[in-house]
Formats: sequence, C-alpha cells, structure tokens
Amino acid sequence: KLKKQIIATKYIWQYKDDDGTWIAYDKDIGDKIGKLKINKCYQYTFSGNNQTYKVTKQTLTTAVQINMTSNVKREVKRSSMMERSSMLQNDLEALKLRLKSTNRKVEIYATKAAYEESRAKKVIKQNEELKKKMKGVIIWQWKENDGTWKSYNNAISGIIEGLCINQSHEYTFSGNNQTYIITKTSEVRAIQKN
Repeated sequence: KLKKQIIATKYIWQYKDDDGTWIAYDKDIGDKIGKLKINKCYQYTFSGNNQTYKVTKQTLTTAVQINMTSNVKREVKRSSMMERSSMLQNDLEALKLRLKSTNRKVEIYATKAAYEESRAKKVIKQNEELKKKMKGVIIWQWKENDGTWKSYNNAISGIIEGLCINQSHEYTFSGNNQTYIITKTSEVRAIQKN
C-alpha cells in the first residue's frame, strides 16, 4: 500500500512565565485570542487561578496579557507546531474530511525537501506582500526638546496607529533607561509621557 506523510500546522497561543518559560493556553482561550482583532479596543478577558486576565492582540502573532489585580504584564505569542504522521492511503481521505470540518489547513508533501521548498516560496510571497504594504506605512514621530522630530520604529508606529482615541488605552514601552506612556488624542496626534 502507498504511504504518505502528512505535515499539518497547528497554532497555539502561549504566555511567558516569570522564569521565561512559554506556557500554552487552553485551546478555548487560545482560539479566542486568535480571533481577536489587532487593536487595543478589542480585548479578551478570562479568569483562572483565582485571577482575572485581559489579553490584547498587538500583531497577528503577538499579544499582551495583563493581570487585572496585580497589573503584571506578560508577553503572549502564537507558535506553530508541526504535526507529522505516516498513514495508509485509504485513511488519507477520512483525515482530509475530518480536518476540513475543523477548518484546519492540510498540505501533503511526498518529501521533507518538497515541504521546505513550499515553505520557502510562501515566505518569499509573504515578504513581497509586506513590501507592497510598506509603501503606505504610517510612521509616528516625537518632538525632542530641541524641536527636532524623531521617528518611532515601524512596530511602535503600528501600535500607536492602532490605539483608540481618547480612551483609557495607552501603550507603555521602555527605552534609553526610561519608561514611556503614549496616549492617542486624535488620528494625527498623541501624547508621550515619561
């Protein structure tokens, strides 16, 4: 009988523990984080270990978790896990139907080299799409004490752009041995405090 190797990508959401270990969320919580829109206006709140947590998605693959009692912030990331299995051809169709019903994408490769080639093509395509999007990237700037304007990097600019106007949502980051808090006041203005 013919055998095929199945390689499917499964995504999980994890938070970074105090010791730097990445801990996976339960599937239900991970699914809800995955469905969040990228914006501080959209948050998911859940309870566990007698605590209440709020998660805000920052990018397609990152988020921030805040403990509502202690205000402790944790990094959150989406990771992919490769699931591999060898199976007989007559079981292949049953697997396809089962995975299709759960909306999981399945790709079948005859060899590891074929998989790696396909993955490389996807990365190149993603980079080309990103370059097209970058043509219209909005860059936020801050004004120095001497009156000169300095640009935030693309990541911070994207986060500022996604902040809600005049709401209790702010972005906090550290740099140059200081902590900065940014609050968006209009579509073209924000306030930075340190």
